[in-house]
Amino acid sequence: MQKRLILVAVVVGTVLPVVLAGCGGGSTFNAPAVVAAANFLGRAACAVCHSEIDAAFSSQAHGLNFRTAHGRDLIGGFGGACAPCHTTGFGEPSGYNPDGTTPQLEGIGCEECHAPGSAHADAPSRANITRTPNAETTCWDCHVPRYKQLRGPVGATTDLMLRNTAPGQVVVHHPQASFLLGKLGWNLADMPGPHRFVENTCVTCHLNPDPTSISLEQAGGGPVDHGEKALLPDLGTCAHCHGSDLRAKAEFEEFEEEINAALIELGGADPDDPTRPDEAAGGGLLAAYAAAHSIDLTTNAYPDNRYVRRYKAARWNYEYVLAGRAIHNPPFAERLIEDAKDRLSR
Repeated sequence: MQKRLILVAVVVGTVLPVVLAGCGGGSTFNAPAVVAAANFLGRAACAVCHSEIDAAFSSQAHGLNFRTAHGRDLIGGFGGACAPCHTTGFGEPSGYNPDGTTPQLEGIGCEECHAPGSAHADAPSRANITRTPNAETTCWDCHVPRYKQLRGPVGATTDLMLRNTAPGQVVVHHPQASFLLGKLGWNLADMPGPHRFVENTCVTCHLNPDPTSISLEQAGGGPVDHGEKALLPDLGTCAHCHGSDLRAKAEFEEFEEEINAALIELGGADPDDPTRPDEAAGGGLLAAYAAAHSIDLTTNAYPDNRYVRRYKAARWNYEYVLAGRAIHNPPFAERLIEDAKDRLSR
Protein backbone atom coordinates (compact mmCIF):
# COMPACT_ATOMS: atom_id res chain seq x y z
CA MET A 1 0.00 0.00 0.00
CA GLN A 2 1.35 3.41 -0.89
CA LYS A 3 1.86 5.81 1.95
CA ARG A 4 0.28 9.22 1.62
CA LEU A 5 1.43 12.53 3.02
CA ILE A 6 -1.23 15.12 3.81
CA LEU A 7 -0.09 18.73 3.59
CA VAL A 8 -1.97 21.97 4.00
CA ALA A 9 -1.59 24.49 1.19
CA VAL A 10 -2.32 28.11 1.99
CA VAL A 11 -3.06 30.06 -1.17
CA VAL A 12 -4.34 33.64 -1.20
CA GLY A 13 -5.24 33.43 2.46
CA THR A 14 -7.27 30.19 2.20
CA VAL A 15 -6.66 26.59 3.20
CA LEU A 16 -6.74 23.75 0.69
CA PRO A 17 -5.87 20.04 1.12
CA VAL A 18 -3.05 18.67 -1.01
CA VAL A 19 -2.45 14.92 -1.26
CA LEU A 20 0.85 13.51 -2.44
CA ALA A 21 1.21 9.85 -3.31
CA GLY A 22 4.41 7.83 -3.42
CA CYS A 23 7.40 8.63 -5.57
CA GLY A 24 6.01 6.66 -8.49
CA GLY A 25 3.18 9.11 -9.17
CA GLY A 26 -0.51 8.32 -9.25
CA SER A 27 -1.20 11.21 -6.90
CA THR A 28 -4.30 13.37 -6.80
CA PHE A 29 -4.63 17.11 -6.48
CA ASN A 30 -7.93 18.51 -5.24
CA ALA A 31 -8.44 22.03 -6.61
CA PRO A 32 -11.82 23.75 -6.91
CA ALA A 33 -13.08 24.26 -10.43
CA VAL A 34 -13.54 27.74 -11.83
CA VAL A 35 -17.18 27.84 -12.85
CA ALA A 36 -17.61 31.36 -14.19
CA ALA A 37 -16.14 33.01 -17.28
CA ALA A 38 -14.25 36.21 -16.54
CA ASN A 39 -12.02 38.94 -17.95
CA PHE A 40 -8.63 40.20 -16.84
CA LEU A 41 -8.72 43.29 -14.59
CA GLY A 42 -5.14 43.79 -13.46
CA ARG A 43 -3.30 43.46 -10.18
CA ALA A 44 -4.61 46.74 -8.73
CA ALA A 45 -8.15 45.35 -8.78
CA CYS A 46 -7.05 42.34 -6.73
CA ALA A 47 -5.25 44.61 -4.25
CA VAL A 48 -8.53 46.26 -3.24
CA CYS A 49 -9.33 43.20 -1.13
CA HIS A 50 -5.94 41.50 -0.94
CA SER A 51 -3.68 44.45 -0.09
CA GLU A 52 -1.39 42.48 2.25
CA ILE A 53 -0.79 39.77 -0.35
CA ASP A 54 -0.19 42.40 -3.03
CA ALA A 55 2.36 44.19 -0.84
CA ALA A 56 4.18 40.92 -0.10
CA PHE A 57 4.12 39.92 -3.77
CA SER A 58 5.93 43.16 -4.65
CA SER A 59 9.04 41.81 -2.92
CA GLN A 60 9.03 38.57 -4.90
CA ALA A 61 10.84 37.99 -8.20
CA HIS A 62 7.54 37.58 -10.03
CA GLY A 63 6.11 40.78 -8.56
CA LEU A 64 8.70 43.20 -9.95
CA ASN A 65 8.07 46.12 -12.27
CA PHE A 66 9.43 44.65 -15.47
CA ARG A 67 9.67 48.04 -17.15
CA THR A 68 12.58 48.77 -14.84
CA ALA A 69 13.60 45.42 -13.34
CA HIS A 70 17.18 44.32 -13.92
CA GLY A 71 18.00 47.72 -15.42
CA ARG A 72 16.12 47.14 -18.68
CA ASP A 73 12.61 47.18 -20.12
CA LEU A 74 11.48 43.55 -20.23
CA ILE A 75 8.02 44.39 -21.55
CA GLY A 76 8.45 46.85 -24.40
CA GLY A 77 12.16 46.33 -25.00
CA PHE A 78 13.83 43.76 -27.24
CA GLY A 79 11.02 44.10 -29.74
CA GLY A 80 8.57 42.79 -27.19
CA ALA A 81 10.24 39.37 -27.17
CA CYS A 82 10.16 39.20 -23.37
CA ALA A 83 6.59 40.47 -22.96
CA PRO A 84 4.84 37.07 -23.08
CA CYS A 85 6.36 36.08 -19.75
CA HIS A 86 6.38 39.49 -18.08
CA THR A 87 2.75 40.48 -18.57
CA THR A 88 -0.65 39.17 -17.53
CA GLY A 89 -2.86 37.22 -19.91
CA PHE A 90 -0.60 37.53 -22.94
CA GLY A 91 -2.28 35.96 -25.95
CA GLU A 92 -5.55 35.42 -24.07
CA PRO A 93 -8.93 37.12 -24.63
CA SER A 94 -8.97 40.37 -22.61
CA GLY A 95 -5.30 39.80 -21.71
CA TYR A 96 -2.25 42.00 -22.25
CA ASN A 97 -2.11 43.69 -25.65
CA PRO A 98 1.23 45.11 -26.87
CA ASP A 99 -0.58 48.00 -28.58
CA GLY A 100 -0.45 49.96 -25.31
CA THR A 101 -4.15 49.71 -24.45
CA THR A 102 -3.68 47.46 -21.41
CA PRO A 103 -1.10 49.10 -19.10
CA GLN A 104 -2.89 47.56 -16.09
CA LEU A 105 -1.75 44.15 -17.29
CA GLU A 106 1.95 44.95 -17.47
CA GLY A 107 3.92 42.75 -15.11
CA ILE A 108 3.09 39.31 -13.74
CA GLY A 109 -0.15 39.98 -11.89
CA CYS A 110 -2.28 37.78 -9.67
CA GLU A 111 -4.44 36.70 -12.59
CA GLU A 112 -1.51 35.20 -14.45
CA CYS A 113 -1.62 32.37 -11.91
CA HIS A 114 -5.16 32.62 -10.53
CA ALA A 115 -6.98 33.21 -13.87
CA PRO A 116 -9.09 36.23 -14.97
CA GLY A 117 -10.71 37.82 -11.94
CA SER A 118 -13.68 39.93 -13.03
CA ALA A 119 -16.29 37.40 -11.90
CA HIS A 120 -14.55 37.04 -8.54
CA ALA A 121 -14.29 40.82 -8.13
CA ASP A 122 -18.01 41.23 -8.84
CA ALA A 123 -19.05 38.49 -6.40
CA PRO A 124 -16.14 37.13 -4.33
CA SER A 125 -16.42 33.35 -3.96
CA ARG A 126 -14.11 30.38 -3.76
CA ALA A 127 -15.96 28.90 -6.74
CA ASN A 128 -15.19 31.66 -9.25
CA ILE A 129 -11.44 32.00 -8.92
CA THR A 130 -8.60 29.51 -9.35
CA ARG A 131 -7.30 29.38 -5.81
CA THR A 132 -4.49 26.90 -6.54
CA PRO A 133 -2.71 27.37 -9.88
CA ASN A 134 -2.16 24.45 -12.21
CA ALA A 135 1.57 24.42 -12.97
CA GLU A 136 1.10 22.96 -16.44
CA THR A 137 -1.01 25.92 -17.57
CA THR A 138 0.82 28.63 -15.63
CA CYS A 139 4.43 27.96 -14.57
CA TRP A 140 5.16 25.80 -17.61
CA ASP A 141 4.21 28.56 -20.03
CA CYS A 142 7.28 30.58 -19.13
CA HIS A 143 9.74 28.25 -17.44
CA VAL A 144 10.84 26.78 -20.77
CA PRO A 145 13.44 28.16 -23.21
CA ARG A 146 10.67 29.55 -25.43
CA TYR A 147 7.21 30.75 -24.39
CA LYS A 148 4.62 27.94 -24.29
CA GLN A 149 7.10 25.58 -25.94
CA LEU A 150 5.75 22.59 -24.05
CA ARG A 151 2.32 23.03 -25.64
CA GLY A 152 3.60 21.34 -28.82
CA PRO A 153 5.91 18.42 -29.61
CA VAL A 154 9.33 18.94 -28.08
CA GLY A 155 12.32 16.97 -29.29
CA ALA A 156 15.99 16.99 -28.47
CA THR A 157 18.20 20.01 -29.11
CA THR A 158 20.24 19.48 -32.29
CA ASP A 159 23.03 21.09 -34.30
CA LEU A 160 20.41 22.62 -36.59
CA MET A 161 18.68 24.46 -33.75
CA LEU A 162 21.85 26.40 -32.90
CA ARG A 163 23.40 26.53 -36.35
CA ASN A 164 22.89 30.30 -36.64
CA THR A 165 24.01 31.08 -33.10
CA ALA A 166 27.53 32.27 -32.31
CA PRO A 167 29.29 29.88 -29.92
CA GLY A 168 29.50 32.44 -27.12
CA GLN A 169 25.81 33.30 -27.45
CA VAL A 170 24.51 29.84 -26.62
CA VAL A 171 22.20 30.54 -23.69
CA VAL A 172 19.05 29.00 -22.21
CA HIS A 173 16.26 31.14 -20.73
CA HIS A 174 14.11 29.96 -17.80
CA PRO A 175 14.13 26.23 -18.67
CA GLN A 176 13.07 24.76 -15.32
CA ALA A 177 9.91 23.03 -16.59
CA SER A 178 11.55 21.43 -19.63
CA PHE A 179 14.52 20.47 -17.43
CA LEU A 180 12.15 18.78 -14.97
CA LEU A 181 10.67 16.83 -17.87
CA GLY A 182 14.13 15.91 -19.15
CA LYS A 183 13.52 17.46 -22.56
CA LEU A 184 15.80 19.44 -24.90
CA GLY A 185 19.03 17.71 -23.96
CA TRP A 186 21.57 17.76 -26.79
CA ASN A 187 20.66 14.76 -28.97
CA LEU A 188 19.29 12.99 -25.88
CA ALA A 189 16.04 11.11 -25.47
CA ASP A 190 13.63 12.47 -22.86
CA MET A 191 14.63 11.77 -19.25
CA PRO A 192 11.77 12.82 -16.93
CA GLY A 193 13.10 13.33 -13.43
CA PRO A 194 11.66 11.84 -10.23
CA HIS A 195 10.24 15.22 -9.19
CA ARG A 196 8.09 15.18 -12.31
CA PHE A 197 5.80 12.71 -10.57
CA VAL A 198 4.89 14.99 -7.68
CA GLU A 199 1.42 16.21 -8.58
CA ASN A 200 1.33 19.88 -9.63
CA THR A 201 5.05 19.88 -8.97
CA CYS A 202 5.99 23.56 -9.22
CA VAL A 203 3.14 24.77 -7.01
CA THR A 204 3.35 21.93 -4.49
CA CYS A 205 7.10 22.39 -3.95
CA HIS A 206 7.47 26.16 -4.29
CA LEU A 207 4.46 27.71 -2.57
CA ASN A 208 5.78 26.62 0.82
CA PRO A 209 2.49 24.97 1.87
CA ASP A 210 3.74 23.60 5.19
CA PRO A 211 4.60 26.44 7.63
CA THR A 212 6.14 23.96 10.10
CA SER A 213 8.74 22.75 7.61
CA ILE A 214 12.20 24.15 7.06
CA SER A 215 13.18 25.90 3.86
CA LEU A 216 16.64 26.06 2.39
CA GLU A 217 17.35 29.39 4.07
CA GLN A 218 15.42 29.33 7.33
CA ALA A 219 14.55 26.88 10.07
CA GLY A 220 11.24 26.59 11.82
CA GLY A 221 9.13 27.77 8.91
CA GLY A 222 6.87 30.78 9.33
CA PRO A 223 3.71 32.30 7.96
CA VAL A 224 2.92 31.42 4.37
CA ASP A 225 2.76 34.44 2.12
CA HIS A 226 3.49 35.62 -1.41
CA GLY A 227 6.62 37.52 -0.41
CA GLU A 228 10.32 37.30 -1.03
CA LYS A 229 10.80 33.78 0.38
CA ALA A 230 7.46 32.32 -0.70
CA LEU A 231 9.01 30.41 -3.59
CA LEU A 232 11.74 28.70 -1.59
CA PRO A 233 11.31 24.92 -1.83
CA ASP A 234 9.24 23.53 1.02
CA LEU A 235 11.34 20.64 2.23
CA GLY A 236 8.40 19.16 4.10
CA THR A 237 7.17 17.90 0.74
CA CYS A 238 10.47 16.02 0.34
CA ALA A 239 10.08 14.00 3.54
CA HIS A 240 7.85 11.34 1.99
CA CYS A 241 10.65 10.15 -0.31
CA HIS A 242 13.75 11.37 1.54
CA GLY A 243 12.83 10.46 5.12
CA SER A 244 12.74 13.94 6.64
CA ASP A 245 13.11 17.58 5.68
CA LEU A 246 16.51 17.73 7.41
CA ARG A 247 17.75 14.74 5.44
CA ALA A 248 16.40 16.27 2.22
CA LYS A 249 18.23 19.51 3.00
CA ALA A 250 21.50 17.65 3.59
CA GLU A 251 21.10 15.64 0.37
CA PHE A 252 20.25 18.79 -1.58
CA GLU A 253 23.34 20.62 -0.32
CA GLU A 254 25.60 17.63 -1.04
CA PHE A 255 24.25 17.30 -4.58
CA GLU A 256 24.52 21.04 -5.16
CA GLU A 257 28.17 20.95 -4.12
CA GLU A 258 28.91 18.03 -6.47
CA ILE A 259 27.14 19.67 -9.41
CA ASN A 260 28.85 23.01 -8.81
CA ALA A 261 32.24 21.27 -8.81
CA ALA A 262 31.41 19.54 -12.10
CA LEU A 263 30.19 22.77 -13.68
CA ILE A 264 33.29 24.65 -12.52
CA GLU A 265 35.39 21.96 -14.18
CA LEU A 266 33.41 22.52 -17.37
CA GLY A 267 33.12 26.31 -17.48
CA GLY A 268 35.33 27.74 -14.78
CA ALA A 269 34.55 29.50 -11.52
CA ASP A 270 32.67 32.75 -11.06
CA PRO A 271 35.34 35.49 -10.73
CA ASP A 272 33.40 37.01 -7.82
CA ASP A 273 32.62 33.73 -6.05
CA PRO A 274 34.99 30.82 -6.68
CA THR A 275 32.49 28.37 -5.17
CA ARG A 276 30.02 29.05 -7.99
CA PRO A 277 30.24 28.24 -11.72
CA ASP A 278 30.99 31.04 -14.17
CA GLU A 279 27.79 31.97 -16.04
CA ALA A 280 29.96 33.27 -18.90
CA ALA A 281 31.81 29.92 -19.17
CA GLY A 282 35.09 31.82 -19.26
CA GLY A 283 37.28 29.01 -17.98
CA GLY A 284 37.45 25.27 -17.51
CA LEU A 285 37.21 22.68 -20.26
CA LEU A 286 35.04 24.91 -22.46
CA ALA A 287 37.57 27.74 -22.58
CA ALA A 288 40.44 25.31 -23.08
CA TYR A 289 38.63 23.60 -25.96
CA ALA A 290 37.83 26.91 -27.65
CA ALA A 291 41.47 27.97 -27.38
CA ALA A 292 42.83 24.62 -28.58
CA HIS A 293 40.68 24.72 -31.72
CA SER A 294 40.85 28.48 -32.35
CA ILE A 295 37.08 28.91 -31.95
CA ASP A 296 36.00 32.55 -32.15
CA LEU A 297 33.14 32.75 -29.62
CA THR A 298 31.89 36.10 -30.91
CA THR A 299 31.11 35.16 -34.51
CA ASN A 300 29.33 32.39 -36.36
CA ALA A 301 31.71 32.22 -39.29
CA TYR A 302 32.12 28.43 -39.25
CA PRO A 303 28.80 26.88 -38.16
CA ASP A 304 29.56 23.54 -39.82
CA ASN A 305 33.03 23.10 -38.34
CA ARG A 306 32.98 19.94 -36.22
CA TYR A 307 34.81 21.59 -33.34
CA VAL A 308 32.41 24.50 -33.30
CA ARG A 309 29.47 22.09 -33.27
CA ARG A 310 30.96 20.12 -30.40
CA TYR A 311 31.63 23.31 -28.46
CA LYS A 312 28.04 24.48 -28.95
CA ALA A 313 26.69 21.12 -27.83
CA ALA A 314 28.80 21.13 -24.66
CA ARG A 315 28.05 24.81 -24.03
CA TRP A 316 24.30 24.15 -24.37
CA ASN A 317 24.45 21.36 -21.79
CA TYR A 318 26.48 23.56 -19.43
CA GLU A 319 24.09 26.50 -19.76
CA TYR A 320 21.08 24.20 -19.46
CA VAL A 321 22.19 22.68 -16.16
CA LEU A 322 23.04 26.13 -14.80
CA ALA A 323 19.71 27.71 -15.75
CA GLY A 324 17.53 24.65 -15.17
CA ARG A 325 18.77 24.08 -11.64
CA ALA A 326 20.13 20.55 -11.45
CA ILE A 327 18.05 19.62 -8.39
CA HIS A 328 14.90 19.68 -10.55
CA ASN A 329 16.15 16.55 -12.35
CA PRO A 330 19.41 15.17 -10.91
CA PRO A 331 19.86 12.18 -13.29
CA PHE A 332 19.30 14.44 -16.29
CA ALA A 333 21.81 17.00 -14.98
CA GLU A 334 24.44 14.33 -14.50
CA ARG A 335 23.82 12.95 -17.99
CA LEU A 336 24.13 16.41 -19.57
CA ILE A 337 27.42 17.08 -17.80
CA GLU A 338 28.78 13.65 -18.75
CA ASP A 339 27.82 14.26 -22.38
CA ALA A 340 29.45 17.71 -22.39
CA LYS A 341 32.72 16.34 -21.01
CA ASP A 342 32.67 13.56 -23.60
CA ARG A 343 32.28 16.01 -26.49
CA LEU A 344 35.09 18.22 -25.20
CA SER A 345 37.44 15.25 -25.02
CA ARG A 346 37.34 14.64 -28.79
